[in-house]
Amino acid sequence: MGKLTPTLLVTMVLFLIAPGLHAQNKRGKVKVYKVWVTNIDGTKEKGYLYAADKQGITINKGNKMDASNLVSIKVKDISMLELRRKSKVLKGASIGFVLGVTAVLVAGASGDYSTGFVPLEFVAVVVGLLTAGLGTLLTLGRKTILIYGSLEIYEEQLPTLKSYSLKQN
Repeated sequence: MGKLTPTLLVTMVLFLIAPGLHAQNKRGKVKVYKVWVTNIDGTKEKGYLYAADKQGITINKGNKMDASNLVSIKVKDISMLELRRKSKVLKGASIGFVLGVTAVLVAGASGDYSTGFVPLEFVAVVVGLLTAGLGTLLTLGRKTILIYGSLEIYEEQLPTLKSYSLKQN
C-alpha cells in the first residue's frame, strides 16, 4: 500500500460512515429491544419485547419482527426483566474498530508513529481489533427491571416498558 495521505484517510473514513449520513427518513426508525425474562419459578425466556400492557408483556421469540411466535407472560409470573437494544453490541464493536484503525493510520500518515519492522496496516488492524473488543465490552450492559411478580412495581415500570415495546399502544 502506498503512502497514506490525510486526504485519502478522510475519504476512507467518510466511506465507512456514509451509510449513516443518508437522507433522514420521515418516519421514526423502529427501535427493537431484546428482552431476557426470569420467571418467578426460575425459568428463563428470551426474545424481543413486542408489547407491554397492564396484564403483562408479550415477547416475540422469532427472528422476524412480525406477530408470529408471540408469547405472553403475566405480571405475576415475572421476577426480572433485562433489556438491551438490538444490535447495540455490534454497533459498539464496529465503532471501536473504525476508531482504532483510524487513529493508527492518522498517526502513521502524519509521520508521528513508526512501527519499525511491522507494517503500519497490520498494527492498524490489531489496534482496531483491540478497540472493537473495548467497544463490545462497553455496550454489553443490560437495563435490569426487578418486578418480583408485583403488580404495583410493574405498573411503575409500565411507561418505560411501553417505550421499549415494538408495538406502541
